[in-house]
Amino acid sequence: MPPHPQFPGVKDLDLKQLCSIPYKDQAIWFLNGFWSDGIEGSAENIWAWYKHAVALDMMQQPPKGEAGNELDPFWSAKFLEDQEEALTAVERKAAMQEIDVDSNGKMALIEYLTYKFKKAVEDVIKAPQGAAEELLKAQTEVDEALAMLPEIEAKLQASKEARSAQLAALMQTKQAKAESEEALVKQTEAEADLKLALKMVDLAKGELETAVAELKAQEDAVEAQKKSLEAAKDDPNSGAVARGKAASMLSSLLNEDPLPLRKAKISQEAALRRVEKEQKTAMLKTIEAEAQTERCKQKIVELHEKEAELERSKAALDQAIEQLELSYTELSTRMAEAQVVIAELKNRGTSGMGALWWMERSLYEADEALPQMKQKYDHRKPFRFTAPAAGEVPPSPLMGFKRPANKPAKPVKPTKPAGLTIKVAESRASVASEESSSDPPPAKEVPAEAAEEEPAPAVAVVAPSTEPEGPVDATLFYFSGRGRGEQVRLALSELGIKWAFKPLTRPDFVALKPQLAFGSVPLLEIDGLKLVQGGSIMRYLARSFNCLPNSPAGLWKFDALIDAAEDLRLATYKVIPAFGGTPEVAVKYRAETLPRHFKQFNALLKSDEYFVENKFSIADLSVFDVLDSVESLVPGCLAEFPSLEQFRDRIASRERLAAYFQSDKRLPGLEPLPEAEA
Repeated sequence: MPPHPQFPGVKDLDLKQLCSIPYKDQAIWFLNGFWSDGIEGSAENIWAWYKHAVALDMMQQPPKGEAGNELDPFWSAKFLEDQEEALTAVERKAAMQEIDVDSNGKMALIEYLTYKFKKAVEDVIKAPQGAAEELLKAQTEVDEALAMLPEIEAKLQASKEARSAQLAALMQTKQAKAESEEALVKQTEAEADLKLALKMVDLAKGELETAVAELKAQEDAVEAQKKSLEAAKDDPNSGAVARGKAASMLSSLLNEDPLPLRKAKISQEAALRRVEKEQKTAMLKTIEAEAQTERCKQKIVELHEKEAELERSKAALDQAIEQLELSYTELSTRMAEAQVVIAELKNRGTSGMGALWWMERSLYEADEALPQMKQKYDHRKPFRFTAPAAGEVPPSPLMGFKRPANKPAKPVKPTKPAGLTIKVAESRASVASEESSSDPPPAKEVPAEAAEEEPAPAVAVVAPSTEPEGPVDATLFYFSGRGRGEQVRLALSELGIKWAFKPLTRPDFVALKPQLAFGSVPLLEIDGLKLVQGGSIMRYLARSFNCLPNSPAGLWKFDALIDAAEDLRLATYKVIPAFGGTPEVAVKYRAETLPRHFKQFNALLKSDEYFVENKFSIADLSVFDVLDSVESLVPGCLAEFPSLEQFRDRIASRERLAAYFQSDKRLPGLEPLPEAEA
């Protein structure tokens, strides 16, 4: 098989052909050819130079990036300026002339590597490349696996962005619906008020109409009486007395003042006209109010339908995201298959180790983009590639090799945290039963409140420094008690971090305090940082291990639980005699403080197994720690809260925590408070 698929009919490539293949293939050619000469120690540098060359190629015209093979004079000078900082401009120009073996004014990566490692051009051309067909098969496996990643990431990112937009629209719709429902309530109330006002106007109009009718009837009665008396006065058939009496009554009636009756009638008629006008206005407003109410109802119906549609779209996007995230499983499987092929070739001790290193280095980089639970490598540490010695076989498709079969192999300890998967092994009771009955009774824990504010306890217990064999990834500095440091110990243990504990005495703390960000402990040294504040340390660990909740509500609950645990922890310190706690304070603590906090935790837990989204989180450890401490202080206090009691036992039975509880790193708990006097 030809050494490179770009030149299928060529058995031996010349320098010009080598300079024309992509940067990656140039680097692999060089690594293959000189692997046994010690170039493996510089493989990571060659990887970085390849990345740099690709990045610079994207800036030249035309940009080729990964498909490129050489840099023009300007970008070649930039490459040398970045990589060979000690060279002057004149020296860089001279170096470029030496590098450009094919004298085309450009720099191929293989030309730079030839110059950098002082290799003869003839040796580079004839560098052995191994079994090309087998390496091509392995590279195909790797390429097919890696080709899935950009597509999955792009689709997942697009789906998540669409979901975010959908969620924003859904929240706006819900808000608009809530506002419309509130407006409908107000509109319905306003409509009812208008109808009541209209009814009152109708009543007033009826009363005024009755009054006007009565006045008119009185006026008509007077006119009728006048006509009757006029007729009686002039009636020839009547006697003189009758006619005189009629004339007298008529005269009296005519002499009466008609103004008051007329005025009252005019006033009532005017009032009636005003009421009729008000009635008309009220009626129009009532009609408009009814129409507005109907519009509000219609808008709510429309918003409800829109909300339902958005909920359906959100559910569909959630399902799509879930399916895409499941694609990571397929990708992880394909990567594992590629690793198997690489491991087989490594085991044969074949030439072409540079190509195998490159393949595995590519898988390592892609692996970092996977969700932590699906990662195969420990990305807290640099990439490590181990080529086999004679008689060695790989223990797995991953890095490293077992000892020869005739020598017993030491058990392999996992270096990568298993993440936060739920692994309930043995119950807390079974863990306790394995403890030796001959062990001396545990020493009393002295709670570690802020040392500069509280007096030193009468009994000082200095815990031994605990350092595991070999280097550690984190060191915890704290007083010789559980206190605020215990939740950090629990998190370190659960996450599988190799950690050491350095107990502090009061003089130690006084000396250390000026170096602390807030003058307080616990102090955790990790990732080159000095972290303080227990709750903040817990959040740092959760972020570092990508085990935070996904939703804003979940993040709020996560933070709230850590803060609530600290609230109960502070309240607990106040009842401990070593910190000035009195029997009176202890009585209130038992009767009021504990029930209040337990009810709050119980309401958040409900019937779930874990507090946040019913999945284990670092916040569960903060709550467990304070519940466990309180149970030591007041035995049986959780009896009325079985959900919390079961939660405590569930956390205690997790595999890594159970192992921690049996280790010498676990410090004694609080001594029970004295029983309250009757």
